[in-house]
Amino acid sequence: MFVKSVSWIDKESLEAEVTVSDNYIEVLCFSQPFKKNIGEIFTEPIYCLDVENVFLSEEKNFYINKNNSSFGYSIRGEFINEEEKLVRLGDIILCLEDGYIPNDIAVHHFIEFDVSRLNLY
Repeated sequence: MFVKSVSWIDKESLEAEVTVSDNYIEVLCFSQPFKKNIGEIFTEPIYCLDVENVFLSEEKNFYINKNNSSFGYSIRGEFINEEEKLVRLGDIILCLEDGYIPNDIAVHHFIEFDVSRLNLY
């Protein structure tokens, strides 16, 4: 994952809209404080806020669609870590720390869910 672009909301408070990419998928995230540069690679997951509608997917491909809110998405990815609630979307790693994961979902299953915002820290 790397920083593709940055649009400052308030540079003094280090508040920015950040586009993250893996060269195939792009996601728009909110970040504060944001201290990275364009092109910089990072390994920390992107945090998903207000995770809803988590369910097991029959489809086994990555999918992301921007919904009506400014940072919100509907996402399909591979559940890769039960303890940390991590999902892989291509080479982008998402953390569903505040989301309920149904009991029928196991590691390597594809899941679908909605988020109101993606956050970088």
